Amino acid sequence: MVVGDIATSNSRLFPDKLGIIDEKVRLTWKQFNDRVNRLANALLGLGLKKGDRVAIAAENSHEYGEFFFAIAKAGLITVCLNYRLTLEQLTRILNDCEPRGFLVQDKFREVIEPIKSSVNSLEIVIGIGGDCTGAYEYESLLSEYPATEPDVQVGEEDIFRLQYTTGTTGTRKGAMLTHKNEINNCITRLQSSPAFRDDVVLSNAPLFAVGTQARFLSGCFLGATSVIIPFSAKGWVEMVEREKVTYASLLPSTTFKLVQEYIETSNRKYDLSSLCKFQPEGGQHCSGVDLKEILDYFNIPYTHVCKPYGMTEAMPAAYLVPEDIAAGLSPNTTEKDTKRLESVGKPLFNGQMRVVGENEEDIAPGETGEIILRGDQVMKGYWNNPKLTAQTLRGGWFHTSDLGIIDEDGYLYFQGRKDFVIKSGGFLVGPEEVEGAILEHAAVAEAAVIGLPDEKWGQVVTAIVCFKPGQSATEEEIKEHCRQRLASFQIPRSVIYADSLPRDIAYGKIDRRELMRIYGGNDHH
Repeated sequence: MVVGDIATSNSRLFPDKLGIIDEKVRLTWKQFNDRVNRLANALLGLGLKKGDRVAIAAENSHEYGEFFFAIAKAGLITVCLNYRLTLEQLTRILNDCEPRGFLVQDKFREVIEPIKSSVNSLEIVIGIGGDCTGAYEYESLLSEYPATEPDVQVGEEDIFRLQYTTGTTGTRKGAMLTHKNEINNCITRLQSSPAFRDDVVLSNAPLFAVGTQARFLSGCFLGATSVIIPFSAKGWVEMVEREKVTYASLLPSTTFKLVQEYIETSNRKYDLSSLCKFQPEGGQHCSGVDLKEILDYFNIPYTHVCKPYGMTEAMPAAYLVPEDIAAGLSPNTTEKDTKRLESVGKPLFNGQMRVVGENEEDIAPGETGEIILRGDQVMKGYWNNPKLTAQTLRGGWFHTSDLGIIDEDGYLYFQGRKDFVIKSGGFLVGPEEVEGAILEHAAVAEAAVIGLPDEKWGQVVTAIVCFKPGQSATEEEIKEHCRQRLASFQIPRSVIYADSLPRDIAYGKIDRRELMRIYGGNDHH
């Protein structure tokens, strides 16, 4: 089975059922699949061939959903761009994957000309939702092509998407995810989540994020109705009420708090009684206390929630299933069941997980080691990077660079990153990229970037800066310098000034562990 089969099958089995909804459009599965086929045939008609890459820069919408399935049916490869990155960062990604096609929403049309002039592979630009000068117009293009199924042979081992991540090295790289990876992801979620075919599933986190894509595709796999919107607290609340959403996701300390604040300061009372299932968004730890607060706030049963653990290269790796969460939140809970709420559960189906020491030996339950994974959820490798692929997938296991503990019952407790990639508000920030930007400032001699603990964001990007003799800059000047070069989530929240940076004796590298020991929990502005 391949990804395109999902839309085809739903159209055949549930032609008149609402399949995809956004803020403006409501499509049955038959209507949606027809549009998917028209787009797939258009892409092929414009000269794209199986294996070609096609990028997209857009907010959540029905067109984004159509893009996924059209690419899948045409045998092409998706590249979903994080539109919060700078033009320079986007250009680097595009020059690595060399797309021939590019779909861009009208609100991002200012990137078209600079990217076209910088990315030599780019031939076809399609504008979504308005006037994108010099581009094909999305709806006009669909009207010119038939709704018949595309005649392309697509296999399970074919690459479906390249997902670019800072991952475990701090440099951006494209994980090659196959149709088999995606279908396994969908099946795994059926075993671990409380979803059913009659659910109305809300996707509000950006669809360029791997976790949101996984939830969207698995909802479609089930034949549920998918509601796709860009996140705003007002839009989330209104869509839950309007479409009687049953299954939703939020980040405990950020988007949930925004929704809660909106509801409590709104001039009207919303009917959110349809909402009866929940999954926390990835990217932040969700404790038992966090889960209970959210579930109680929306009156969601404790048996209707799950908690995943995964990463771009292997999604999902483990799940804490509804039965475990219900046991931990029960009035009659045991100490062991309560503790399990802090875990991320166990691997599912054919997924295998080990926690290993420095020599890749299995270590005893309760000890901290590196989490390594094997199974159908693990990527094919990294695009254009055979050396990193071989290193990361050595011995047939994906080495996550995440640290964890497995208890005597097989539950995994995530302990943080083996390396120092910063996880802030659901985004991964590579320290080296931020350091490189800071070092471009004329007054800066040395810079180190670390993640310090933060209750709201998980970690915050913190810069430690040494100036050249006789020179200086204010914290705001450093931040403004970074704004010109980095995405908003990469900009340091605080800048600490130091005379020198600690370095390890063996290699002279900046000692990040020592920096975190020195500055963790203290205010050194």
